[in-house]
Amino acid sequence: MKKTESDLTHEEQPLDESANMDSSAEFVVPFNSEELRLKLQKNSERQQSEEHAKQRRRMALRAFAIIILSLTVLILIVWAGNVYQTNKLEQQAALTKEALAAKYQSANGFMSAERPEEALRLYNEIKKIDPLYKDIDQKIKLAKESIAIIALYQQGVQALNEGKSDKALEILSRVENQRPKYKDTPQLIQRIKQEQQIASLIAEIKKSYSLNDWAGVIRQYEAIQAVDPFIQIPELKDILFVSYRNLILDLAERSDLTLEDIDAAERYYRSARALVPQDKAYAKEREELQKIAVERLANKYYLNAINLLESSNYSINGLRESLRILTKANNIGSDAPAIKSEIEKAQLFLDAYNNLLQLKWDDVISDFETLRRKEENYADGRVKYFLYEAYIARGDMFFAYADFGSAFADYQEAEKIAWGDQGNLLRLFQIETRIGATLGKLGKGKESAEFYRYAFEKLAYQNRFTNPDQALVDTLNQADAAYKKGDMSETIRLYEMAMKQEEKFYDQITIEARQGDILANIAFENGSTIEGIRAANQIGESMIIGSDQKLLIPVISTDK
Repeated sequence: MKKTESDLTHEEQPLDESANMDSSAEFVVPFNSEELRLKLQKNSERQQSEEHAKQRRRMALRAFAIIILSLTVLILIVWAGNVYQTNKLEQQAALTKEALAAKYQSANGFMSAERPEEALRLYNEIKKIDPLYKDIDQKIKLAKESIAIIALYQQGVQALNEGKSDKALEILSRVENQRPKYKDTPQLIQRIKQEQQIASLIAEIKKSYSLNDWAGVIRQYEAIQAVDPFIQIPELKDILFVSYRNLILDLAERSDLTLEDIDAAERYYRSARALVPQDKAYAKEREELQKIAVERLANKYYLNAINLLESSNYSINGLRESLRILTKANNIGSDAPAIKSEIEKAQLFLDAYNNLLQLKWDDVISDFETLRRKEENYADGRVKYFLYEAYIARGDMFFAYADFGSAFADYQEAEKIAWGDQGNLLRLFQIETRIGATLGKLGKGKESAEFYRYAFEKLAYQNRFTNPDQALVDTLNQADAAYKKGDMSETIRLYEMAMKQEEKFYDQITIEARQGDILANIAFENGSTIEGIRAANQIGESMIIGSDQKLLIPVISTDK
């Protein structure tokens, strides 16, 4: 809508120059340049102020943004540092945990190896790092106790070595109370007690001897043998010999001898004769003993027959002559039952002996088993030894025919006999290794390895070789290590490899053999075996030596 002139303001109306001119005199506004300049200046300052304000706001926003960004970066840096530090601590903690576990395991190993000092050092290190680690306090206590026990045990052994048996017994008894079955403490205590008991019995023997109590001497000596069947006491030799001799004399002077008296006299005679060495220096003692035994005892033919049986070296001719004398004694003797029993045993022995020479192992075993039931130690133990050889020979035949069950049964019987004579390591070693081989064939690997291992442990092979045999020792050590790892097949393989050189385990002696000597007797008397002698001398299957010759006799010495 258009405005009319009347609607226009004063300022908007067009100027009428004439009017202006006409009224200029009356309405002229004077021009003030200073005021205008001030207005413009003020406007300019206001604009500048607004601009400055804007700039300040922009700078403030920028500074705020920078601060926010810096704070964000700082937060990120701090966070990253914390993460790194946490990871580092976790890694260090893991490493510390592994190190402690390794120390703990090593310390336990030292304890198992009886090295408690080293174990204690590691346990203490663990406790410094982590005082609450597992059962560390208990472990430290056990280590200290073990150190004390070792020191106490060593004191006891030292006292024993110095001959202070009472002090040694007191100390070792403390060890046993604190740590039952520690090392060989029970055996040492038993040994000390046995030695003290034997010493007491020896004193009683000497006292009885001084009182002419011959039976007391023998009774106390038999008590010593019950404690230690293998003991040798040279200082008692003369005392025992005189006591045995006088006991025989006492029995011989009696008019009412019984079968038990005759058996006792025979036992005394054998014991007395065992005390006298077979050399010229003791010829007088042997002669005296023989005179007493044969002439003084009522049944002299009986004792003559026994003496002949033993002195004949159990040859066929000697056995037959003994039987002849026994038969004569039976006809004239006053104790016929005893003589008849002896004849029966001698005849069984002779029959079995004939079968042994002909290698008839079934008959040998049958006859000797019958004889053993009558008198286990007949012929000074030959019956048991010949049975051992018969069971070995028949077992070897079964093994060769792959009848491993029957071979095992025979080897077991031979082992029972060998166990009764552990002083002969050769026999024990040969039978234990045979059983090991047989069990291996029967698929019983663990039992087979155990028998092999026991045989070589009993042999104490580490002490039997010198440097040239180191390879064989290494093989046996590897076998032992394989056994401990539970690798039975490897154990058996290594032991059987070692058995291919079994001759290296033996010592050898040389004897002079005479034509007609019996191989079984030679083996028995020299602590060897028939198989061992045949292998060492490369001789055949015959039991009878065909000509005078030197023979190498393999044995296993027990003093190595």
